[in-house]
Amino acid sequence: MQGKPTLVLVSGLLCDREVWSHQVEHLEEICRIVVPEFSDCSSLGEILSSILESTPGEFLLAGHSMGGWLALETLKRHPERISKLCLLDTTGETDSPTIRERRLGMMQEARAGKMADVIEGIVQTFVNQKDAVPSVRRMFLRNQEQFLFQQELMLARQESLSSLSSAPSSPLLVVGSEDRGFLPSMTTLQRMMPTSRLEVIEGSGHMTTMEKPIEVTSLMRTWVGQS
Repeated sequence: MQGKPTLVLVSGLLCDREVWSHQVEHLEEICRIVVPEFSDCSSLGEILSSILESTPGEFLLAGHSMGGWLALETLKRHPERISKLCLLDTTGETDSPTIRERRLGMMQEARAGKMADVIEGIVQTFVNQKDAVPSVRRMFLRNQEQFLFQQELMLARQESLSSLSSAPSSPLLVVGSEDRGFLPSMTTLQRMMPTSRLEVIEGSGHMTTMEKPIEVTSLMRTWVGQS
């Protein structure tokens, strides 16, 4: 009897396992779930190795926000390892000049000891469902030491759109209807992957897995079960 497939969940900027808490709890009956830990990583190469070494053989791969970019980088280097792909609230493009300047400004504030203000600004910008704000804020605060390194990774990244031809069939794309900064990027990803399915979660901001966890988990359950 064939065993459960392995699902690797890749967390985004300032996030950890909690960002996937509902999905882990409700999908573990149909798949083995791994959430790689990156807190000790000091380079993109180490992060990608952590993803690839988290399980042997083929696996299902899902990434949220920065984790979606990391998923695309994994696809670029080792497409043969990925049997299914799910991307949430992410982009395969490099930063526009405006976003780049915004990142640099936040990094300057963080270095000036204003990290709490930076986090509050991110929370207010990216979380639309107010009941999710406290848990998202706590998660961001506990991971704040990773902020500068993660922003440096994002500033240095290359585009990942050229790797999409290696994507497995029928990728699942998920984005919040109020995630205005990423909705166009997710539409681009859908256009470049003709077999993909784009699902827009009404009322959610950027943190879809925590703002609308039931809806996201339902979509991912169907995706995992697809042959």
